[in-house]
Amino acid sequence: MYSTELGINFFGNESNKKRQLNKIEILKKNIKNLKIFLIIAGTNTSQIPGISAAGINPKSRRSTALADAEFLLEGASKDHKYKLPLLNAGVTPALISHVCSKLINTYPVIVPLGIGAKPYFNHLVVEDRNLGPSNCLTTGKSMTKERVLNLYEKGLAIGKSLKQSVLISESVPGGHHNCSGSNGSFWFAGI
Repeated sequence: MYSTELGINFFGNESNKKRQLNKIEILKKNIKNLKIFLIIAGTNTSQIPGISAAGINPKSRRSTALADAEFLLEGASKDHKYKLPLLNAGVTPALISHVCSKLINTYPVIVPLGIGAKPYFNHLVVEDRNLGPSNCLTTGKSMTKERVLNLYEKGLAIGKSLKQSVLISESVPGGHHNCSGSNGSFWFAGI
């Protein structure tokens, strides 16, 4: 494990350390000009019992991504339309993300994919919401090749149109590579 002077720990070899330190330097230089996207998505994989800590049961995980997005935008409130489900893992990572977005004075862009409901809050539409969630990974075909290519091309076009650094985060109950829960992954791309 490597640790930076900022107290950020990461794992990997020496070349990974150099890449991570480079990303941190880009982030530090561009923190005031950062565009954050939160991808919220639905997947039928989330319906497998025990697959995710992003909700106590399969039914509760259907609304977790919407609840994470609302919490990220609005912070803690009793008036949320989408209630965070009970979490086996405790507090939602959306709390940390909300505080961080306020500290750097940015307003995240929410991108719903396969949610099945139109969010009441501002969001960026990149596909027809009627496409629904991706299929369960046990099918071996969670999304069609056409859908994947369409999303890739739209994402690439959005990224190329921006003149600022981009941080992409996700809330995909049951869809994260290690099934750790929602709003747990961040990717940084510098311009």
